[in-house]
Amino acid sequence: MKSQTQLGTPTNSRHLSTFSATLIIIGNIIGVGVFFKNISVFSVNGNNAYGILISWLVGALIAISTAVCIGKIAGIKTKKENSGMAGWVTNILGPKAGNLLFALLPFCYFGFCAILFSVLISEAFFSIISTATDWTPHFGYIALFSVVISVYFCVVNCFKPKFSNLFSKYGTMFKFIPIMTIITTGIIFAGIHGIDGSFFNGGTNGTNGISKLSITAIFTCLPSVMFSFDGFSSAGSISSRIKNPEKGVPLAMLSAMIVASVVYISVSLAEIFSGASSVFALAGYIGNDDAEKAFNIVIATFIFACTLFSCNGLTMAAVSTMQATAEENKIIGSKAVTKKFTKDLHAGGFYFLCTLLVVFLIFTLPCIILNGDQILDISSNAIVVVFFFIYGTMIFVALIKFHLFTILQSCLAVFSSLMCVGLAGYFLVYSSIVKLIHDANEPAGAGMLDGGSEQFKYYVVAIIFWASVIVFVGFALLNMFLMKSKDNKKQLATKK
Repeated sequence: MKSQTQLGTPTNSRHLSTFSATLIIIGNIIGVGVFFKNISVFSVNGNNAYGILISWLVGALIAISTAVCIGKIAGIKTKKENSGMAGWVTNILGPKAGNLLFALLPFCYFGFCAILFSVLISEAFFSIISTATDWTPHFGYIALFSVVISVYFCVVNCFKPKFSNLFSKYGTMFKFIPIMTIITTGIIFAGIHGIDGSFFNGGTNGTNGISKLSITAIFTCLPSVMFSFDGFSSAGSISSRIKNPEKGVPLAMLSAMIVASVVYISVSLAEIFSGASSVFALAGYIGNDDAEKAFNIVIATFIFACTLFSCNGLTMAAVSTMQATAEENKIIGSKAVTKKFTKDLHAGGFYFLCTLLVVFLIFTLPCIILNGDQILDISSNAIVVVFFFIYGTMIFVALIKFHLFTILQSCLAVFSSLMCVGLAGYFLVYSSIVKLIHDANEPAGAGMLDGGSEQFKYYVVAIIFWASVIVFVGFALLNMFLMKSKDNKKQLATKK
């Protein structure tokens, strides 16, 4: 094998400044959720402006606290730099938990989410065509185009990693164009239509009916809010490309989380002032069909471009962490794969393509049959919930066993760990079990840009959610079992 540093990354590859790394992480955190996430937040809070704002403020506080704590943990050196979260978990929770993460993080989190974003890119692309031509494509076209997108970004990140870094860096800057457009448009429409005492002007999504401020509603929508802040852990996957990673990684994570918090809260304020809970709802104020159609095409084009940048960042993280996992010999078949693919990141690229095939067969193919993306949406919630539990557990153990934090950081660690584990528990127990008992046959919202014509009932959503959890965790456990069996056979052969 050619001479390499940790993770197969050449020693001269530390070309990312902390600022550049921050931009890449911001790009991974701020995806398309900024355009649509408030639909559910508005709905759960009954369109109460204070409830919506408190939801985002609490979510931002949890996110920043988590970034501070994990940034401190990231300062501990790992065996392989780009192992990221898996390396951090190994340091804090031990090798068994680390081995579990070496399969979960690159394949079930970064890999699955990168493929999910390729579907979003495809949906945004066909949305532009559909808006312009009034043609509604079958989900099969969307799925096949998404495969092409995934393969393209895999190839770019394997063969042109520096180009990929630049693409993500400048892509993040581009994202602020539609974000500022949304904020400005919301304020303009609020000025045109007037703002009443409740901060709503009666927008296009039923915002005349305003519920009382509810703590239960705020807590209920927190998982949805927190999903918008996920993605910061990608910092660990690019640490070998960052100059002075011991200081750069924690600072980049914290800076990215603060910027993301400001963006989400600003967008929420603009949507509250205008009374529109999503970017497309703003078009309802225009009052002219042709102008409204043109506005929606422009917005869909922005979403398409923004999703391209997010997908590239997630693919970068997936390929890098898969490469680390292969070089650590933590995934089945890794020795043969690294022997076959000796160049930097090529083993990671091979595993990414394998992941693409498996995800297509298990998750995307049923979506094609149902002609909608509901299964992919529900499954993405499942893996994010699993990782919230991991974040909280890791921070709590670091606080108790390793005494890494200052007094202020310890307070943030207690808050962050309790909220992360609490939110995961809420979703796993209340939202997926207790609520299922009471509302089994009630319709449940599921779907991304192409939610399909069929609305799933709550028991169907719960079944898909738990099946996804079993698939993701089961894959990691199966890999651990196979790797352990392989090691046992080697030990027996050595003794003989």
